[in-house]
Amino acid sequence: MEIGKPIIYIQRFEKFDVQKYPVTDIFYSDFSLFGACLELDKAQICGFRLITDFTNVPMSVFTSVTLSEVLDWARAIISCPGRYKQNILINIPTIAMTFYNIVSMILPEKLRKRLVIVKNYEELKNLMDVSKLPEVFGGDCDEDVYIDETLKIFDEKLDLIRESNDYEIDVSQFGGKLHNDEVGSFRKLEID
Repeated sequence: MEIGKPIIYIQRFEKFDVQKYPVTDIFYSDFSLFGACLELDKAQICGFRLITDFTNVPMSVFTSVTLSEVLDWARAIISCPGRYKQNILINIPTIAMTFYNIVSMILPEKLRKRLVIVKNYEELKNLMDVSKLPEVFGGDCDEDVYIDETLKIFDEKLDLIRESNDYEIDVSQFGGKLHNDEVGSFRKLEID
C-alpha cells in the first residue's frame, strides 16, 4: 500500500451466484471485510477509493434485491465511519441505475458528490493512475496482488470479523430506531 494515497477497494460481483447465496451475503461479506480494513491506520488517515464493477453481473443479482435492502445498504454507507474519498461505479446497468437514483436521494450531498459513474474501463483509466489498476480494468497491476493483500488483511482481522457477529445495538433507547445524527458525533469532526 502506498503511503499518503487512499486504499483502493475493488468490488466485482460478476461471479456471485444468487441461487446459492442471498444478495444480503454480498452486503454482509463486503461490510465485514470493509470493517476489518477500517482497523488499518492507513484507512483511518487516507481513506478509501472504492471501485464497484458491474460488468457481467447476472441480472438475477439485481432482480433479487428488494428496495428495503437497497435502503439498508444506503443507511450503512451513511453511518459507516470509513472515509470514502470516491466510489466509482463501472458499467452500471439500467436496473441498477434505478437503485442508484433511490439511494442518491437519501445520501448526504458530501457522499453523493463522491459517487462517479463511468461507462467502461477506458473512462476509469481517465480517473486513475493506470499503474494502480488491475489488468482486468486495463491497468498494469496484477489482480492477484490485490487479492493477496485483501486475503492477508482478512486473515489478520478474522477474529475481529467473527467477534463483530456478536455485537448488537439496543435500539430501544432510541425509540426502536437509530437516526443518523445519533450514531456518533465523531462523524462531524471529519475534515476533508
